[in-house]
Amino acid sequence: MAGDRGGDPVTRVAVAAPVQVRRVLAVAMVGGALLLLVAAHPVRVAEAFVQAGLLRVLRIEARQVESVVQVAHDGGWFGLAITAGCSVGPLLAVFLAGAAPFVWWRDLPVRRVLRALTQLAVVLFLANQARIVVIVLAMRGWGVERGYEVSHVFVGSAITTVGFVLGVVLLVRGMAAKDEEPR
Repeated sequence: MAGDRGGDPVTRVAVAAPVQVRRVLAVAMVGGALLLLVAAHPVRVAEAFVQAGLLRVLRIEARQVESVVQVAHDGGWFGLAITAGCSVGPLLAVFLAGAAPFVWWRDLPVRRVLRALTQLAVVLFLANQARIVVIVLAMRGWGVERGYEVSHVFVGSAITTVGFVLGVVLLVRGMAAKDEEPR
């Protein structure tokens, strides 16, 4: 076969990224964590924007006003504010800051770290968006007050917990994986 060198294929082994690259990444992670906390409002506005769009895809009349998602219900509107406690930003900030020392001191491939952090962010974001959809559906189905109470406290907490655990598993597995790719 043309181009076949014969024998076993060459395996690319991950090699250490220069310590300077890892340290720049670690500092950027801490900076990103601080930015998520200091500039939290634009993050919440973006989350509300995505949530309102997702609800419209589900054929629920919704609109976004700043960091609030307003939903049509029984001839009126109710709103869900994406507060600091309801945003994915602070939780992601904790993980960014918490993973930074590992990147600083451990010999981790940069691509692996970035992939693991991306997976974590996607899982946390999707879990939070799913949680809010469930809250909206419960409020529309059971009434604003009762639906919010039940879905926010019980179902929402369960969804957040599952997303959190899955995110942690992906982050730890992703950063600890033995892969065969360049760093």
